[in-house]
Amino acid sequence: MQYIQIATEDKICDAVAKRLIKEYTPFKVMEDIRLTGNSYLKNNLKNFYQLSLYTPVFLLTDLDRKACPLKLIEEWHKSVTIPLSHNLLFRVAVREIESWLLADNQGMQPLLQHKKPFIITNPDELPNPKEKLLRLALKSPKAIREELVKQKGETVSQGIGYNTTLPQFVYTSWCPKRASEHSESLRRACERLKQFAS
Repeated sequence: MQYIQIATEDKICDAVAKRLIKEYTPFKVMEDIRLTGNSYLKNNLKNFYQLSLYTPVFLLTDLDRKACPLKLIEEWHKSVTIPLSHNLLFRVAVREIESWLLADNQGMQPLLQHKKPFIITNPDELPNPKEKLLRLALKSPKAIREELVKQKGETVSQGIGYNTTLPQFVYTSWCPKRASEHSESLRRACERLKQFAS
């Protein structure tokens, strides 16, 4: 049995990484590394590189406000002066992991339970995918709305059930294949995992 280590920002990234590995590789996930935000990942990149010399490591982070994934990857590697590693699978969600979830329009419909279907054709181009998801959740029935979103005036933030509802959605309903048709950054991540597994 081949094992793979994953290193992610949060519970949603963690769920996505595990789903992609299950979908596109035969690997078994070792104990995952997950803390809040990407600063931990960046500060420990050298450790992940050293670990990748012995076992594959799948690192998943958000692009956020950076210009592009390649620049983020180059910046992180330069900051710790390590070479690129074939076994360190460094992938970046453009701009946030929520864009990959929104890319599966068909899967999101039952989750958000809108009366009218919505279509998001290129979520990688959204300046703030998380806010987009929260604003869509405002139009959901009360039960799901209160889980996902908290609103104060015009400001929206994640609700108390955000980090439990969305990972559950990823495990049970989200389809990476469908989503990758609308997200280039996700498509590249899927292709990278498939190539590595083969």
